Amino acid sequence: MKRIRPLFVVLVTFAMTAHRVQSQAPAMDLASFGAPASSFLADSPLVAQLMKEGTFQRRLTATTAKGAAAAIVFSSNGQHTAIPSKLALAYPAGQRAQVEQLFNALLDAYPKIEATYKIPHNDLAGAVAVFLVGSYQNASGVAVDDPTTSAVITQVRNALATNPVIARASNIEKQEMYEEFVDLGMFLLTVQQYLKNAPNAQVADNLKRAGADYIQTFIGSPPELVSMNSAGLSFNKKPASAPPAGSSSPALSAAARVIDSIETVGFDNKASFGVGGSMTFGPKPVVLFRSGDALSNMEGLKFEGGLDAHRAAHPDQWIKWRRTGNTIEISSSQGWRKLPFPKTMDRLPRGFTLAGTYRNLSGTGNAGMGGTSSIAAWSDYTFDAAGNFTTGGGLQGHDRVETAGTRTTTVVSGTSTTQRGRYAIDGYTLTLIYTDGKTERRMIVTDPADPSVVWLDGNGYTRQ
Repeated sequence: MKRIRPLFVVLVTFAMTAHRVQSQAPAMDLASFGAPASSFLADSPLVAQLMKEGTFQRRLTATTAKGAAAAIVFSSNGQHTAIPSKLALAYPAGQRAQVEQLFNALLDAYPKIEATYKIPHNDLAGAVAVFLVGSYQNASGVAVDDPTTSAVITQVRNALATNPVIARASNIEKQEMYEEFVDLGMFLLTVQQYLKNAPNAQVADNLKRAGADYIQTFIGSPPELVSMNSAGLSFNKKPASAPPAGSSSPALSAAARVIDSIETVGFDNKASFGVGGSMTFGPKPVVLFRSGDALSNMEGLKFEGGLDAHRAAHPDQWIKWRRTGNTIEISSSQGWRKLPFPKTMDRLPRGFTLAGTYRNLSGTGNAGMGGTSSIAAWSDYTFDAAGNFTTGGGLQGHDRVETAGTRTTTVVSGTSTTQRGRYAIDGYTLTLIYTDGKTERRMIVTDPADPSVVWLDGNGYTRQ
C-alpha cells in the first residue's frame, strides 16, 4: 500500500535544504514578522481578475468545464522575475535582503516538488494548489495528505484551464503569478514545519491569520466554510463547526484558542488499578503546547475557567517539555526525562470518523493481591462511519467470605442505560450530541492510520 505523506513534509525537506545552502539566517527569524499581507494578491492584475466577484470559487465547484483550454504552463529562461524582491518589501528594511534570498531559494526548491507530485514544470495549477494547501493547513491546523493534495491540484487545473482570464494572459504575467503563489504557499508550509521543532505562539498566530486572510481574499469565502478532503476543495453553506445548542460564541472561541495552542500529544506511562486491584501500566496522553508547557491530564483542556485557571487549581499537572534530537523530554522533580513512547499524535482532520465498539475497562478490589473481592467496570462507545454513536457501560463484582467453614459468595452486577446520538470529530475534540439534545465534549487522540485505540479525556478505549 502506498504510504500517505503530508505535502508539507516533502516541501520542507527540499525547501529548508535549499535555504540552508544559500543562507545562514534561520527561517524563524524571517518568519517573526508573519507572512506578507493578503492585499499583496491584488497587486497583480492577473490575480486580481481571477479573484473578481468569486469567479474562481465558482469554477472550482463547477461540475463541467466550459470554453477552450487555456495554456496554464508557461515558458521560462530559468530566471526569476521581481516577485521575490516585491514580497520582501513587506518586511523591515534590515531583513529584506535575507527574505528575498529565502523566497528565491523556495522558487529554486519547488521544481523538486513538481517532480514529486508529477506536476508539469511551470504549471500554474500546481502553484495555486500549493498556495491553497499552505493557507488551509495554517488556517485550520489540519494536515493535508497526498490524496487530498492531488485532488486539489486536479480541481485547480480544471478551474484554470477553461478560464478566459488565463487564456488572455501574457507569458510573463503567468510566470509572475506562478512565482507569487509558489513563494507564498511554500513560505507558509516551511515555517509551519519549522515551528514543530521551535514553537513560537506569536509566529504561529501570524501564520494562522495569514492563511485565513489568503483564503478569504483569493477564494472569496470565509476560511471556516472551506474544507479539503479526497474530493478536493469544498465550500459549506454554514460553518462546519457551528456552536452546539446552548453554547456561547465567546466560550467556543476560547476553546478553539486552547486547541490551536497545542503542538502535538505525546505519551507517558500511566499506573492504574485493574480488575481485582492489580496494578497495570499503559500509555497516558501528555498535551504538548507550542509554548513549551505540557499538561499531564488531557481532561484539563476542558476546564471551565480555562487553562490559566486549571494551572492555578492543579499546578502539579503542569510541566515543561523539549525536543532533544529525535526524542521528546518532559520535566520532573529529578530533572528532564525521555517520554517512554516515541510516537506522537496530531489533531485529527475535521470530519474524521470511527467504526466499531471501543471499551475502557477498569476495576478495583483485592483479589489481585491474594484477597477475596474483585470489581470490574466498563464503559463502551460504538461509532459508525455515518456519524452515529451509542454509549453504555456496566459493573460486575463479587466478594467471597468464609465463616466457620462456610463459604458465602456475593455477586453484584448492573448496566447503564444505552444512549444514542450523533458525533463529530474536529482536531482534538469529539462532540457528542444525544438524541435528547444534550451535548458533551470529549478530548480525543488516536492514530488515524490505525485507530484501534482511542483516548477520550486521557482514558484509553480499545476497539473490541
